[in-house]
Amino acid sequence: MPYLNKGNLPIHYHVKGSGPALVQLHGFTGSLVDFNLEPYLQLAENYTLIQIDLRGHGLSMKSHDPDDYQIKYFVDDVAAILDTEGFDKANVMGFSLGGILCFAFHKYLRQRINSLIVVASHPYRFDAPVEVEFLRDINEALEQGMEAMVARSEAQLGAPLPEDRRQLLLRNDHLALIAQQQHVDAPINLSGLDVGLDQTEVPIFLTIGTDDFLYQRAKKSSGVIKGIDYLEIEGYEHGGFLGAASDQIYPRLTTFLTRHN
Repeated sequence: MPYLNKGNLPIHYHVKGSGPALVQLHGFTGSLVDFNLEPYLQLAENYTLIQIDLRGHGLSMKSHDPDDYQIKYFVDDVAAILDTEGFDKANVMGFSLGGILCFAFHKYLRQRINSLIVVASHPYRFDAPVEVEFLRDINEALEQGMEAMVARSEAQLGAPLPEDRRQLLLRNDHLALIAQQQHVDAPINLSGLDVGLDQTEVPIFLTIGTDDFLYQRAKKSSGVIKGIDYLEIEGYEHGGFLGAASDQIYPRLTTFLTRHN
């Protein structure tokens, strides 16, 4: 379990497999274990999977200082890990918050991208009414602590969380999660990540469920991004989409990766 040591802000990550680099970035409140599910683990047969606990998550640093969560720092973490592991370029795959970071990587370090795989996300600031309501709901729960976040998740699911997922959620530091939404340059607050996507030469695959609260704006972006490979899947919501829709996502994903590697 290697760490990227950036002063007193260690970033935890795993490496498995061999071949071209495929970075995997989880969503808000998640961790790198979110990608440890079938069939995605089979990607290690052809790619070097670099799974990262984003700053403020998992076993990475959990600062309470909003200044530590500027979006450029997330991008720099990934770039430094690629340097450490000896990769000049990578395919970058991200779910939700990780998808925002895919677009940030495109803005700041496009020359290091081989391709982008964006799952359940879009390149716009989270300022649509449904998104503002979602963030308000999240923040109200976070202010009460991680037990409240568990209760919120279970209410949405209509059932108790699996115990492993419950424990992973409880392992988060609610003050760190609050801090990373407060900086003006935090991922969810940043506008302009869509700039240049209409002229990009970077191959981009974007997939989302039609019942996702981000669906309308993701669909909007699909009409803007040059050469996009776009897959919308009927009837899926945001949470759990990566796993629940894997039988439809995975074949399209592997075809996309084969085409661009």
